[in-house]
Amino acid sequence: MPCQVCVLLSGGLDSALLLAEAKKLKIRTHLIFVAFGFPWEAAELHFLKQISSFHFAKDNPPIEIRSFPYKNFHPLHWGFYPEQVPGHQSPDKAVGIPHRNQILLKNAFTLAQTRRLDEIWLGTLRGNPFSDTSRKFFHTLEQSFNITNPATIRVQAPFAQRSKSDLIRNFPNFPFALT
Repeated sequence: MPCQVCVLLSGGLDSALLLAEAKKLKIRTHLIFVAFGFPWEAAELHFLKQISSFHFAKDNPPIEIRSFPYKNFHPLHWGFYPEQVPGHQSPDKAVGIPHRNQILLKNAFTLAQTRRLDEIWLGTLRGNPFSDTSRKFFHTLEQSFNITNPATIRVQAPFAQRSKSDLIRNFPNFPFALT
């Protein structure tokens, strides 16, 4: 049986190109978007739907939308207050969303487990400064999640060794305006 993958999507370039990669490799994909409740998520979903329609045309798989009420856990996070949004020159630490990848991956793992999928893909790129994007982090979560799973589900970041500019060069015919 061919590999089946749960792809974490945001509507941005990285995840859009993950779908392009899966399509190129003829991998069956299951799409998931985790909504934290941030104001920008409506725009992300708009672009995600465009990207999904572009990639899959008439075979468009449904996008699983999972909600995680992040404000209940981190009520003072800058993402809920437009006047507190860090500027483009802010340090990486200022723009972080604590436990983001752990939350994303737990939601994706649940979907992958119930659908008996082989892998979870996310769009981590080279140079990502956050500790929850390391292979060690992914491997540790993978081990933890698989304790309760009869099969092994792998967490993959296919672009972890590539930069955004590398990806753009490697997908020259991609309609980037859809992201």
